[in-house]
Order: sequence, then structure tokens, then C-alpha cells
Amino acid sequence: MSWKAKKAEVMMKIAGFTTQQHNSKFLQYLATFVAWLNVRRYGSDALGFLHEENSIDHLDYSQDNKCTLDVNNKPHINLSYNWIGAGFVIAGLMNFVGVLLGTLFFTHNIIQTYDSQVMSSFGLMIILLWGVAYMAMASSWSSNKLMVGTFIVVKGLYFLHWVNWIFNHNELLYEIYEQHFLSGLFYSIYGLNDLFFAIFFGYVILKTKNK
Repeated sequence: MSWKAKKAEVMMKIAGFTTQQHNSKFLQYLATFVAWLNVRRYGSDALGFLHEENSIDHLDYSQDNKCTLDVNNKPHINLSYNWIGAGFVIAGLMNFVGVLLGTLFFTHNIIQTYDSQVMSSFGLMIILLWGVAYMAMASSWSSNKLMVGTFIVVKGLYFLHWVNWIFNHNELLYEIYEQHFLSGLFYSIYGLNDLFFAIFFGYVILKTKNK
């Protein structure tokens, strides 16, 4: 087997893995990441080398004929839609990371003390539940525009509340940092995180509108 044929075999197997629908979410996001790396390395026409002389014409990659690929039927890797799903997962994880690290897994109540209106223990649990909701939408966002719109409103409200808190209580930040660095960091940036994901969810709405 020539070098180009071996290269084609490897590339087709990678393409088969990245375009196959995986039951495991971990494998699905791994496939998305591999596809992104493949495009970064070889460009948008990652299988263009198959047109070259001495390359193989086609390979049947997966078992039971689940994914038959050939030079005239290259797989379309929709990285944009896959990464939007990953964005929902990241949005949820940010909620968990912020709350759990900021409170050291609820072992102190510094965050709750300085904003008992929104960041009470109950309020922090609600933030975790919103994180679960974001991650649950990772695979169905394209058909749930109303829910994504709700996420924009929620993130916008948290951002506005953060701006109001910063303007009225910014002198407390140093005091919070002295007690616990991660709690201070939480108050310093959580609103920026909410603004970022409000914009992200707005982008998702535009994608569903144009779909």
C-alpha cells in the first residue's frame, strides 16, 4: 500500500468517527474536537488529497455499513452546530464552577452574606439548577428557541443585578477578597460571564432563525 493510500485510510477513519452519531455525549464532543483539529490541520477540504494520483478511491469505514464514505461523497462536518452544543455544556459548567468554588462547596457563607437578596443559599441552588438546564439543552437547542430566549432573559437579569451591585457595593470587594479570594473573584466577574453567555444565546437564536 502506498503512502497516500495509507494516509487516505487513516483520514477516512477519522472522518468516519467525526461524522458518526455517537450515543455517548463524551464521544460526540470528542468527535467534534477531533473534527476541529482536523480542519485546523488540513483546512476546510481535509479530504482533498483523495483526488490525487495513487490515493484510494473509497473506504467503507464503520462496521455494519453505518458510514460509507468515498471521494465523491465527502462527509460534511458541521462544526458550528456541534460547538454550539458544547457552548451550552460550558455555560452549565461555569455555573457549577462559580458557585461551588466561590463557596468552597457550601462550606462557608461569604457569598450569601454580601448579597442575600439574590445570592442566598437558595439562590445559589437555583443557579446550579439553571446550569443543569443549560447542559440539558446541548443536544436540542435548535428546536427550543423559546427556552434559549428564556436563557437570554435570565442571563441579562443576572448581569444587570451584578452591574447594580458593583456600582453600589464595589467598596466591599476588597473586604470579600480578604476573607476568601475565590468569593471575591466570583463577585468580580460573574456578571461578565452572564453577559458573555447572554450574547452566546442570542447568537444561538439567530442560528435557529436562519436554520
